[in-house]
Amino acid sequence: MPVQTPRTQIRIAGIILAAGGATRFGGAKQLALFQGKPLVVGIVEKALECGLEPVLLITGAYHDEIEILLRNYPITIHYNADWPSGISTSIRMGLANLPVDVGGAIILMSDQPRLPAVLIRELLAQFDAGFDFIVPQSNGQLRNPVLVNREVFARVMSLRGDAGARTLFASAKVKLVQWADEHVFDDVDQRADLDDLTNLI
Repeated sequence: MPVQTPRTQIRIAGIILAAGGATRFGGAKQLALFQGKPLVVGIVEKALECGLEPVLLITGAYHDEIEILLRNYPITIHYNADWPSGISTSIRMGLANLPVDVGGAIILMSDQPRLPAVLIRELLAQFDAGFDFIVPQSNGQLRNPVLVNREVFARVMSLRGDAGARTLFASAKVKLVQWADEHVFDDVDQRADLDDLTNLI
């Protein structure tokens, strides 16, 4: 069912970025277990739980393994052959494959295992057509995920290389959502990070 926010009944999609080679991790980070569940499965389940629709998963380096793992989930998987050229290629692929009636999209990372569903729901609740981006902020820092208004999809599609949406914030209308617990935004970069995040629970 399309998510309905207090301000709108516009359909909001989820784009999950899971294409990277994870060289610093030393393997398929997306498949690493956190509390007994692969990272990519955890974020897919949260996106579905929050009513994002459709949910698009962008794969790359470990496409075959991820596709097998998630073949029974109600999502669409897109293989990004150009993933080595940077994260912008996955963002562009996700936006290009969204239905025309989608009013916005939340861009989610596959390596933030402590990201709570309640935060995703809060971004949705704060959706406002007058803003280009809805962005969480914690401890003075802008964080992921980011909710992108359809009105700026074309601008986001202009990104190249490893540039993410935040490179556009300076010239955009950005609505900040304050979040007290900065640790929910922690990502997994190296294998030791999984232990560190587990110890925070």
